[in-house]
Amino acid sequence: MKVKDICTREPWICPMDGTLADAARIMWDGDCGSVPVVDAAGKLVGMISDRDITLAALTKDRPPRHVEVREVMTGKVPTCSGEDDVRLALRTMGEERVRRLPVVDRAGTITGILSVSDCIRHAKPMFEVGEPGIPSDELLAALQALSTPWKKFTARRAAAISP
Repeated sequence: MKVKDICTREPWICPMDGTLADAARIMWDGDCGSVPVVDAAGKLVGMISDRDITLAALTKDRPPRHVEVREVMTGKVPTCSGEDDVRLALRTMGEERVRRLPVVDRAGTITGILSVSDCIRHAKPMFEVGEPGIPSDELLAALQALSTPWKKFTARRAAAISP
């Protein structure tokens, strides 16, 4: 199964020169907790979440309408292609500990977003061999990686990298 088959196409996006108030309005209107951030050419430059907005609103000495998205967004974010196998994208989510992957074309333009929820909706029980869908054991492995507390995750990752 390919990412393009289950991802959300035409996701809500936020311009990097927008404000936190703009980003919050986009998330409110789109009923989503994070959105891809794009430059003036529509290329992906990062992601911003409702958590990013909340923490910035509480720690910056300016109102949210005076804080630009570029100041708060997460820059380099993992992505996938619409042509990627969903199982590869799920592994990336688990390894990178992200719940959403922007789907981009070769030019870096957003074509969709793949969420854990998209994957869950297309999971299949382990005993349904040969049926289309995402094997539940692979989905569970990704969810377990996402759910590992950050300190344990970084310690485990460091141990795997060290000689």
